[in-house]
Amino acid sequence: LETHFIDFEGNIWTQTDGTPIGKSISGPIAGIFMAYYEEELVFKSKECDMKPLFWKRMRDDVFCVFQYGEDRVDEFKSFLNKIEPRIQWTHEVEENGVLNFMDMSIWCNEEGKLKTKVYRKKTHTLKYSNFHSNRPPSSQFGILKGLLNRAYRLCDEPQDLEEEIDFLTDIFISNDYPPEEVDKIVENYRIKDKQSDEDEDDALSYFARLAEED
Repeated sequence: LETHFIDFEGNIWTQTDGTPIGKSISGPIAGIFMAYYEEELVFKSKECDMKPLFWKRMRDDVFCVFQYGEDRVDEFKSFLNKIEPRIQWTHEVEENGVLNFMDMSIWCNEEGKLKTKVYRKKTHTLKYSNFHSNRPPSSQFGILKGLLNRAYRLCDEPQDLEEEIDFLTDIFISNDYPPEEVDKIVENYRIKDKQSDEDEDDALSYFARLAEED
């Protein structure tokens, strides 16, 4: 895509490679290309005999289960980096059985099932919008609700969920949110979660023919 822009000195420049930064069309176009890249150039390629067991991409981050051993990771990465010079890959491997991907920590339990919880980078400032900033209260409390929703979605283990809820409670109170309002929102989420579990327990079993009879 060709894009023209003016710098602060009045010079006109032309971007001849890549997609325009900040344009709404850039994301979808990049996604279309990466879908083609993965399907045709990686998984259907005859040049590489290594096809990952699991490959899930979010924008430019990929969670991959590579079953060919750690000693062949660099070989696979070298293959990827030769496909398109403008797309160069780096990689991280799990440490102590845990891999951090996006805002999740992922690991396998003793039964071999994947488990997740919320992850924050070490550089996270733990600062959110102060309650006294010039924003509507609904918007301020919406930040807390969004993070609580993430906690309930990502934390598979009850202990991890409780630790994340306690963490968010302390952080938002330290950002001058009224403690009674924070506690109220947290409690509402606990009630909704409990009701959701009860609804699942009340689900009726289906029996062929018998269920259709009046």
